[in-house]
Amino acid sequence: AAGADGAPAATPEREPWLVAGCADSKVRVYNVRTAICTQTLQGHSEVVLSLAVCKDTLFSGSDDGTIKQWRMDTWACEYTYVGHADAVTTLCSASKTELYSGSFDSSVRCWDVDGVRDKIRILSLLGDQSKATRAFFTVAPKAAAAESASPKKKGDKRPSTAAAAKK
Repeated sequence: AAGADGAPAATPEREPWLVAGCADSKVRVYNVRTAICTQTLQGHSEVVLSLAVCKDTLFSGSDDGTIKQWRMDTWACEYTYVGHADAVTTLCSASKTELYSGSFDSSVRCWDVDGVRDKIRILSLLGDQSKATRAFFTVAPKAAAAESASPKKKGDKRPSTAAAAKK
């Protein structure tokens, strides 16, 4: 796909790029080396508030309550996720198949981005008055999880899991 100046679209393999969510409801892709906007993605009707990347896909969340899924090799909009009743203020990819979104509608939603393409879980993490403005997803490092799961060996000075839990 060609960019705004007729040049090939910026892709992760070709050039370093920067993606910006804009107040005019557009998403713009910039070549970092030249500072030139190579793509302008249109589809939202309100300000774009959040962005996330999962595999070779860009996601944008908007004040219009929707999430757009964009192919990064063509920059075409593949899908629009509808479900939030207010602005989508935060997005984060948790794995190759899940996307989390937070909204001013006081919900955090988990979306299947590989196949079903529908809402798979609404998390009741927020009270009626809470509005999600940022979120992130993390997993305990494998080394720490393995250490806490391994049985205590003779001469090991670490407290046992039961002892540690009592503290």
